[in-house]
This record gives sequence, structure tokens and C-alpha cells, in this order.
Amino acid sequence: MKNYLSDIVQRFNQENIEVVVETSKAKRVKKRQSVIEDISTSYQFGGQIRLYKNNRMYFAVFTDVHYFETIMESLIRFANFQGNKWNYLTHSSFYESHEPLTLFPNMEVADNFGQTIDYLSQKYSVLSESIPLHLDIINYGAISKEKLYLNSAGKMLSQTFTDHTFSRTCFIRKKGNLRNYTISAGGVSLDKAEAEFDQQVDKLVNMYLKDLPIIDVPSGMYDVILDYEFAGTLIHETIGHLAEADNLTSNLYKELKGKQVASEILNVCDDPRYKDLKGSYLFDDQGENAQSTVLCNHGALCNFLSDRKTSELYDIPITGNSRSINYSHLPLVRMSNLFVQPGETDLDEMIGNIDYGLFVVGAKSAITNNAQFRISANAGFIIKNGNIIGMTNDIVLSGNLDTLKSIHSISRTQKTLTGMFCTKGNQRNLPVSATVPEIKLRCYVEEI
Repeated sequence: MKNYLSDIVQRFNQENIEVVVETSKAKRVKKRQSVIEDISTSYQFGGQIRLYKNNRMYFAVFTDVHYFETIMESLIRFANFQGNKWNYLTHSSFYESHEPLTLFPNMEVADNFGQTIDYLSQKYSVLSESIPLHLDIINYGAISKEKLYLNSAGKMLSQTFTDHTFSRTCFIRKKGNLRNYTISAGGVSLDKAEAEFDQQVDKLVNMYLKDLPIIDVPSGMYDVILDYEFAGTLIHETIGHLAEADNLTSNLYKELKGKQVASEILNVCDDPRYKDLKGSYLFDDQGENAQSTVLCNHGALCNFLSDRKTSELYDIPITGNSRSINYSHLPLVRMSNLFVQPGETDLDEMIGNIDYGLFVVGAKSAITNNAQFRISANAGFIIKNGNIIGMTNDIVLSGNLDTLKSIHSISRTQKTLTGMFCTKGNQRNLPVSATVPEIKLRCYVEEI
């Protein structure tokens, strides 16, 4: 098929055309309490044609390869009708040749649902036997996708992705309070996803079984230790989105470039080249090679994630971060796998140095706007004189870049959020990850 499509693109003898084609197979299981609510399998084929001309981009979507040539011809005619000035945003890398690329092996999504249903039933039993569940919903989703990129300059690339994700939302009553917990885990193989989810379930059970009193927390500023899940969400929502160049205006770019946005001990990079993480890829949706990009160096915002358009607009390097959730959406500048450099402090030492503060575990939801954030926690533990003495009610942490400047210490050990997805614009659930240590900072906390 790829040679057939490439021949058609070359036959039109047009510059600045690129085509992305996707074939995917998805599987979903939803279990509510002990009842299976949904089992489904879906197959999808489609592609997107992008033509850069007339100082703009024209695009069309196709879902049947037999209509590819007709749609291509219509798109070119429409662009020609608009004028003849070629788009200045088309970068020279469009014409660069690449060696053939292959990603990690394609782990096919199996049609057999029996193993998955047995596993979900087991996870329900583990939790229900230990905790009084008022409501428990477990979702499992898997997708295997093959992506082909080709353009009129003769570049042709292909790669495969596989992602398995478990998520769980449950309502648990403890000491008279009904609490909502959300956990998720995933991996590029089913075995890895199950192992990660097992750890999350065990963590939830152990957290519930702690015999700690519920203590009211007045709204205000506190010394707070963020576990790796909450810290990963915070860095993703602040540094990560702030560094996406298509979120910037010219004035904001000038204001942020090289600016100190966090404590000097914070170092963050984005790297899609790790084969066992869900945000990984070899090339982006513009055919640019994946690469590591340092975003925050000793607290300074030193680089931005970009695509061809923002590279030309702000005169910055292309970083290979043009991504879309599927062929029916235009790519945006998106994160892949974030990494926060470990610090030099042990977690026990971080807790021991707090006179009165909080240890926050997990994140349920997040709202951000230009690095102002509001993130709700799965659970909060009260620290007094270096000891955990109780649990909080449901709490929300909020702040801005000044909050990141208050980072006091970072732990020695990293862990990875494996069940992470990102939403931007109208594109939901793009696979990403974050590998981060625990972080201690000062933050505004309020009960909800």
C-alpha cells in the first residue's frame, strides 16, 4: 500500500505534500462492581493529506484508499484556485532523507477477552475483600496502531505502537466519609500494564488500611511533599504545557525564553525515544525524528517543544513534537515522555524535616491556564514534627510559577506515571508519561 500511495503522490508532481496513514485495532472492557458492562473491539483505517501552499496549509481526510487519488486531486485543485504563493512555513527538513526506521516490535492486541475478564474480576475481589466499596468501575483499553508517513520529497517512514491501560474509579467509605479515588496504569505490553496496575491497587489498599484519624485542614499555605504521581501531573501541567511553542504568543515567548520559572534544583527534559514508555515514537506526524529536548535547566525555561510552523515563527529548532491523536485531527505541539532529574534527598529525610505540613498522594484531576494550576489529590496525609499523624479530607492544591520557585528539595528516586494521557484543544487521551521523584515545595491547599 505504501508504494501505491507514494506513486500517486509523485504522479501529481507537486511540492510540499505529506500524507499520514494509520491502521489501528482497539479493544475495550468495562466492569462495574462484579458485572461486565461493555466488551468491544474496533478496527480503523484512515489517513490525512496535507498540502502547503498559498501561505497556508490545506488538508483532507480519507478512510478508503481507493478514493485517495480523487481526494488528492480535489485538494490540489482547491489550493491552486486560491493562488500560487508557496507556504513559507515549509521547513527544509521536509526534504531531508532518512534511514529506514523500525520501532519496538508490534505486540498485537489479542481478540481473546477471557484473560482480561478474569484479571479484572480478580482485581475487584482483591479490593472488595479488603475495603467497603460503594462503587467500583474498572476500565481496560488497548490499541495497536501502525503509522505510515510519506511526502512528495520521497521521504517514507513507518512505525508501530501498542498501548494497554487500566483505570479504576472507586468510592470508599472511611470513618464516615465517602471518598473518591482514581488510579491508572499502563504499558506497551499487557504483562507490564497488569504489573503496574497491581502496584496501584496494592497502594490503594495499604493507604485505606492505615488507621489514621481524619483531620480538618484550614485553607492556607503549607509545606507539601508531592508523591511521584502528583509531582508528575504538576510538572506536566506547568513546565510541559508552558514549553509547547504553539501555546505561546510572540510577547509571551520573549517574556519566557531563558526566564527563571522554577527553583534552581529543577531540571526537566522531554524524550520520546524510550521504547518501553507510552509516549514514545521514532518520528512525529510531520516526519521529524524524535529527539531529547531539555526544557528546564536549573529552573530556567531554556527550550521549547516545536513543529515546523513554530520553528519558523520563533526561529527555534524543530524538536519533533508534532502529534495528533489520530488521522482525523491536525497535529499540535505535544509532549511525549517527561523526565525530572532526581535530587539528593531521601523521602524519609524530606518528611522528617517538616514541622507541620502535608504529604500528597496521586492526582485525580487538573486544571491549568498559563502555568496557573489547580490539581485535586487522591489523598493527603498530615505531617507533624516529622511524623504522619492523620489523613485530610479531599483537598486541592493551587498555585503558579512562584510555587515552582519554592521547590525546596527533590528525592533521589524516580518513578514513572504509566497510565497518563494528555488533553489539548479538542484532542483527548494522547499517550504520554512522566518519570519523576518526590518533590517538596510550599503551596496553597484547600479542602473541597
